[in-house]
Amino acid sequence: MPLRAGIWVGGGAEGGFIRNMQFNPHYGSRLPEGGQGYPEVFMMRFVQSNCSALKFADVKNQTIFNNFVYGSVYGIHFLKDAITGKYPGKMTVIGHGSDGCTYSLFVEDADKNTKIVAVNSELVNTKIPNEPVRSYVLMGNEVNTGKVHPNAKLILYNSAFWGSPVFGAIINNGIVSFQQANFTRSGTQGIDVRGGKAHVYTSYFAQKIAAPTAGDGGYARLGEQGKSIELTNNYYLSGFRFNKSGEGLIYGSDKK
Repeated sequence: MPLRAGIWVGGGAEGGFIRNMQFNPHYGSRLPEGGQGYPEVFMMRFVQSNCSALKFADVKNQTIFNNFVYGSVYGIHFLKDAITGKYPGKMTVIGHGSDGCTYSLFVEDADKNTKIVAVNSELVNTKIPNEPVRSYVLMGNEVNTGKVHPNAKLILYNSAFWGSPVFGAIINNGIVSFQQANFTRSGTQGIDVRGGKAHVYTSYFAQKIAAPTAGDGGYARLGEQGKSIELTNNYYLSGFRFNKSGEGLIYGSDKK
């Protein structure tokens, strides 16, 4: 059972493939001869707080196809290469699934040439007792982080999000685009733009909000240092619920 990293790719690799892989570290903690379950709960808690199942650093033109990971703090993780000092380049992620994760997809480091395109992803959070903040997508580790360039791009097409998030997506810098996303659960905020920009097109927010929005609650939020958010042609189960602070720009067909 890997405790801190599953598969880690970097060092200037170019044109590689990782495909049809299932990463299920909790199998090692199951009882033999049947007895399905999680007898070594403390070990899985450690993995869900410390392990990155898939890590990509200095790579170019990487294709990640039809993979599934379970039980990590970061299901799929993009970061600066510790050896070459370079950032992730252009890569395509098709049919990726993260389950049982604190953050299902995390972009920690990215430069102006980073462009990550994910198609047909299923990103899932689990309610992990010792992880009070959880989200499907985390772009940057803090507001306006210098580790993510303002022009770094993360683009998600046809994505399914469900589970127990606190926030649907936390965007601290860069540009994140969602097209045809299904948020079964969106948490306190569906899209929380704390820095950088977001574009949300033709997506479905299925979580019911029983009462009028209070405080920071709602389907989307533009924080004090968020630059902009575009909301176009989306459906919100409880109607358009949005919060804004600061001078950032809200635009798109959903804004009345």
